[in-house]
Amino acid sequence: MGREVRNVPRAERMPAPVRAVVDARVLQGAIWGGRSSTVIVDAWMEDRVHFCVTEHIMTEYFGTLRRLQSTSLLEVVLKRLRAGEGIRAFIVQPGGMPPEDELVQCALTAEA
Repeated sequence: MGREVRNVPRAERMPAPVRAVVDARVLQGAIWGGRSSTVIVDAWMEDRVHFCVTEHIMTEYFGTLRRLQSTSLLEVVLKRLRAGEGIRAFIVQPGGMPPEDELVQCALTAEA
């Protein structure tokens, strides 16, 4: 039936957050109600996933999300991003690489 978890602090029972590199369009889709995107954002807001980002990726997040019409979910997402909640920042030297290569390089650096 599994391991007994009584009298074990909740934090010790929870698995470590998964590291993920998430494209700005995924966040945009979550705000618009795309189900697969919403699952990822829900996991991030519940601290089951940490977004691994570079400075450029964060800039893309804010640039993309600021163009959306304001909603309560958008405001919560922006507040969490500004506070760095559930975020792990990494420095990747893009050297003129295409955005998709930067995402891959960030994932490799972060071991995501």
